[in-house]
Amino acid sequence: MLRRISVVGIGVGALLLAMGTAHAATPQQNCQSAKNKAAGKYAACRQNADAKLATAPSDTQKYTDALAKCDGKYTGAWQKAIDKAAPDTCLDAPLAVGDFQGAINAHTDIIKTALGGGGLVDCPADLVTCTADLGTCNGSLGTCTTNYGSCSTSLTTCTTNYASCSSSLATCSAGTATAANVLTGKTFSSSAGIGSTGTMPNNGAVSINPGTASQVIPAGYHSGSGSVAGDADLAADNIKIGVNLFGVTGTLGCGNGIINAGESCDQNNLNGATCLSQGFPFGFLQCSANCAFDITGCYAVRFTDNGNGTISDAQTGLMWEKKGHLDGVPVLCSSAGVCPDPHDADNQYTYSATSPTGPPGTAYTVMLAQLNAGGGFAGHIDWRLPTLEELRGIADYAALGSPTVDAVFNTGCTSSCAGITCSCTTAGLHWTNDLVPSLVGKAWLVGFSDGSVLNDSRDTDYFARAVR
Repeated sequence: MLRRISVVGIGVGALLLAMGTAHAATPQQNCQSAKNKAAGKYAACRQNADAKLATAPSDTQKYTDALAKCDGKYTGAWQKAIDKAAPDTCLDAPLAVGDFQGAINAHTDIIKTALGGGGLVDCPADLVTCTADLGTCNGSLGTCTTNYGSCSTSLTTCTTNYASCSSSLATCSAGTATAANVLTGKTFSSSAGIGSTGTMPNNGAVSINPGTASQVIPAGYHSGSGSVAGDADLAADNIKIGVNLFGVTGTLGCGNGIINAGESCDQNNLNGATCLSQGFPFGFLQCSANCAFDITGCYAVRFTDNGNGTISDAQTGLMWEKKGHLDGVPVLCSSAGVCPDPHDADNQYTYSATSPTGPPGTAYTVMLAQLNAGGGFAGHIDWRLPTLEELRGIADYAALGSPTVDAVFNTGCTSSCAGITCSCTTAGLHWTNDLVPSLVGKAWLVGFSDGSVLNDSRDTDYFARAVR
């Protein structure tokens, strides 16, 4: 029993192998199939072109362009089928693509003529061309002997094998070509007549060198061996920025980020220059639209005492509150009554009240409330605590001694001076408005003994300076 199953299994496998082998198409069969498809698509393309011509008979140029497009796709597909079959030869050889194209054109023209009211020609497919083996033809070519059964008087194509045709064949109405559509020296038959000679100029190889003005391409036949000149220098970095030449937009010049000859800078590329290199100790140097240095953001003096108890920072645009009356004895400001002068440099405040995470402390409820009350301090009611970055910005880390601030924040300071006539900064820690995300209940502080940055519980008393 096991042996029989083995034999049957082998037989089925061999049969399946044989079936798979039997259905494999040869290169010639694939070529035949591909050419069938190409011929069908070409015929359909021709019919579509004729259909559009029927509704717009005056638009002959569009019809001519459509036929050229059909021809290009057809010949391309035909050659592709031949190339794919190589090195084998397709079964239709030595017939050429034009032989089949002529047959398709003839049948398409017959249909177009009949649909246009010209009657349907009764010719078999192999009589598209009347050749020299005709024995006799009567005057109207109503009957053709030898291998032709019968032909109507509207033969599709008349070749030079006919020395003469009767008057009923003076015009072959199947074609629409005129002498201007056919290459000079070549003859054709169409509605223009039998054996007409083309007049289309033969321009051969047409070559064009681009210039500043558009150039007219001469009408006529072109051999396809001409060309439009190219130039490797047609590159973006050789063309002025903003200029487009033949589809290439230039990047050369001001605005490309590269400092070219005659430019001091380009966009954000300052070539290492700063306000200091331009003679200004402070500010931010920029590049103008014409690639020259823009020093409007540079300044000789960063901090300016406004004479009203405030200091302006030209670099950040901030305005700082000045402090006075520094005697070095801290005062815990539990209320406005305890600390009636918010500008006293000895005043200390809490960030939060009652607990590290409690409501706003006296820095807000006492100091800032005093500054923003009524018409506000120095005419402003938007005073606040500075951020960590802002408060560190007034520290002078290059200075020696204490406190570490710019001189404008530490000038003429005594225990009796007011903030308008002097400027005081205590060396102790000052509150910022920035919390410490990783440490609940803590905020950042800056110390002006050395510019250090620390953090502490928000219900602790420290010094504070307002900013806006």
